[in-house]
Amino acid sequence: MKKLLGQIAFVLSLLCFGNAFAQQVMYSLQDGNGQPLGQMNINYKPNGYEATMNGEKISLETTHNTATVTMGKLVITMPINNTFYHKEVDKWVVRPVTTSFGDKGVHKMLYFGLAIYGRHYREELWLNGRLFMSSSTVIDHNDQIIWSFVKDSHGALSLRRL
Repeated sequence: MKKLLGQIAFVLSLLCFGNAFAQQVMYSLQDGNGQPLGQMNINYKPNGYEATMNGEKISLETTHNTATVTMGKLVITMPINNTFYHKEVDKWVVRPVTTSFGDKGVHKMLYFGLAIYGRHYREELWLNGRLFMSSSTVIDHNDQIIWSFVKDSHGALSLRRL
């Protein structure tokens, strides 16, 4: 479960780049078979978020050139340039990432365009030359997640706004 939480933290971190409308939002979590895993409370802030699920805290802070996600001892950092992922449709944006455990890799994000409820993205996180996780996510005009589906070698996780 901790590994899945780390993936959620990463997915959320890359979609909330400091522009989200500040408010608290509840989400339901399910595994790949549709079994409930509980709820996640995300407190969106202008420069990131703080989230809690089953007592586990996840936070994101962005500056004008860095995004930092923290969950326990795991810290993930990625340079950002205040550029928006939704500027170009069907073009992968690739950025380097590092973790507090010494992992290095890249984060790739592809903007598919507008979906019924918001902007649709595909993400991949590659660490140490291997695909760590992939996801599909839709966010609304307030830069808040509507739904996200994440999968890795351990399974799948679905996040839906309540």
